[in-house]
Amino acid sequence: MIYKSIRILLVEDDPDHVLLIESSFIKHGNKFQLNIVDNIKDAFDNVVNTDLIISDLNLPDGNGKVLLEDEFIKNNIPVIIMTSFGGEEVVVDLMKAGAADYVLKSNQAFMKLPETAENVNKLWKMQEERKKGDAERKKLSIAMDYAPDAIMITDSFGIIEFVNPSFEKITGYTKKEAIGNTPAVLNSGRQDKKFYKKLWETINSGNTWKGTFINKKKDGTFYEEETAISPVLNEQGLIANFVAVKRDISERIQMENQLRHAQKMEGVGTLAAGIAHEINTPLQYLTDNTLFIKDSFMKIYPLLEKVAKFSFAGSFDLENIDELQTDFKKIDMKFLSEEMPKAIEESLNGLKIVREIVAAMKNFSHPGKADKQHADLNKAIKSTITITRNVWKYTSEVETDLDEKLPEVKCHLGDINQVILNMITNASDSIAEKGDKGIIKISTCVEGNHICINIGDTGGGIPEDLKEKIFQPFFTTKEVGKGTGQGLAISYDIIVNKHHGSIDIDTKEGVGTTFIIKLPIEE
Repeated sequence: MIYKSIRILLVEDDPDHVLLIESSFIKHGNKFQLNIVDNIKDAFDNVVNTDLIISDLNLPDGNGKVLLEDEFIKNNIPVIIMTSFGGEEVVVDLMKAGAADYVLKSNQAFMKLPETAENVNKLWKMQEERKKGDAERKKLSIAMDYAPDAIMITDSFGIIEFVNPSFEKITGYTKKEAIGNTPAVLNSGRQDKKFYKKLWETINSGNTWKGTFINKKKDGTFYEEETAISPVLNEQGLIANFVAVKRDISERIQMENQLRHAQKMEGVGTLAAGIAHEINTPLQYLTDNTLFIKDSFMKIYPLLEKVAKFSFAGSFDLENIDELQTDFKKIDMKFLSEEMPKAIEESLNGLKIVREIVAAMKNFSHPGKADKQHADLNKAIKSTITITRNVWKYTSEVETDLDEKLPEVKCHLGDINQVILNMITNASDSIAEKGDKGIIKISTCVEGNHICINIGDTGGGIPEDLKEKIFQPFFTTKEVGKGTGQGLAISYDIIVNKHHGSIDIDTKEGVGTTFIIKLPIEE
C-alpha cells in the first residue's frame, strides 16, 4: 500500500529549533514532507498544497496568530502553534483563535512533534468528513423538502419514519399523522392482496419495485401515483428501511386520456362519412322496397274489396269471376306475389345491416368505466371491422380467425377498440399505398396467461431503419396532412403502459406487416 506523505509547512525563524524539528521528522522517512520558511509572508505564499502548518507564535514580521485568521487556512489547514513561553491564558486564547493544538517548545516536545502532527492531521480529517457528511445531509434534507415528489421512509416492517412536505401536500396527511402509521393509510381498495404480495416479495428480496397505485387522500378523493420503492441495507447487509418516491400522475393520466379521446374522436370523425354511406345503401333499398310494397298494396286492395263484396253477397257467378280474372291480369298478381316477399326479405336484411352498424358503433364508442372490466375481445374486433368497412372495403378483404374459446380479458375496452381501429386503418393505408388490393388478417388465440391478437396486412411493409421509430409520438411515414403520427404511439401507451402487455412488429419491406399484441388475461 502506498501512503501519502503529510505535507507540513514549518514556519520557524530559529535555526537551532528548525534543525531539531527537522531531525525528529526525518526519522519517520517519507511519512512527512517538510517545507520550511522563516516568516509569515513566505508562509502565506506556501500554504497551497499544505496539509498542516506548524508555526512559531513570535516571528520576525508578526504574530503567528495571523495565520489563524486567514479564511483559506481556517477552512482548509489545521495549525499547530509553538511558543517558548505561555500560561493558561495564552493557550485558551490560541485555542479560541482556532489553533488545532499548542506546543511549548522543548527538546522533548520537538521529538514528539511528528506524533502530535499525525494526530492533529487525523482529527482534522475526521472533522472534515463529519462536516462534509453534515453538509451532504443538510443538502439532502433541503432537496427532500423541496422535491416535488412525495418521499416516504419506513422501517423494515413498513412503519413510516419520515415524510417530506410534498407527501403532506399530495395526500393531505400531516407529518405528525403519517409518522408511526403505515402506508395502508392511503389504501383505496383498488389494489388486491396479490398486488401487495408481489410488491413485498420484490422489495424484501432486495430489489426495487416500480409501479402505479390508485391511492386515497385524507379527504377521501382518489389519485393515481407512480411509485418506486427501494430497500436500504445496513452494514450487515440486512434491510433496515424502505424508501418510496411517489409522484402524483393524476393530471398526466387525465391529459393522456384526453389525448386518446381526441385521437379516437378524430378516427370516428374520419369514419363518420363512411358509416353514413354504409347505412345509406340499405336505407335506400329499404325506401325503394317500402314504396314498391305500398304501390303494390294500393293495386291489390281494390281487388280484395271486390272479392269481399262478391263473397258476402254470395254472387260468385261466371260474369263476376271473369271480371276478377281480368282485374288480376291488369295488376299482374303473379309478379306481385313473387316480388313482394322478396322486397320484404330484402328490407328485413337491410334493417339487420343498419342495426349491426349502429350496434357496432355503440359498442366501439362506449366510454366504459374508470376501472378495467372483463370484455369479449372477439366481439370488439368484429364491431371495429364493421364500422371501418368503408375504410378497407375499397383496398382490402378482411379475414378473421378468432378463437371461439377466447376468455374475457380485464381491460379498458374503449382503449382496446381504439388500438384495433388504429391497426386496421394503418393496414388499409399500407395496402392502398402499395396499389394492389390486399388482405388484412386478424386472429386471436390464448398464449399462457395472455391473449394474443395478430393484425397483419399484405401492404408495403416498414423499412428496417424505421422500425424503431414507429411508436414514437408524431412519427409518420405518410404524406403531410395524411397522418398525425399519434395512432401507433397511443396504441403503444395503451397496450404497454396502461395494460402491462406488449406490442411487437413483424415486417418485411414489400411483403407486409403484422402487429402482435399480447394482453394479460388478468392484471
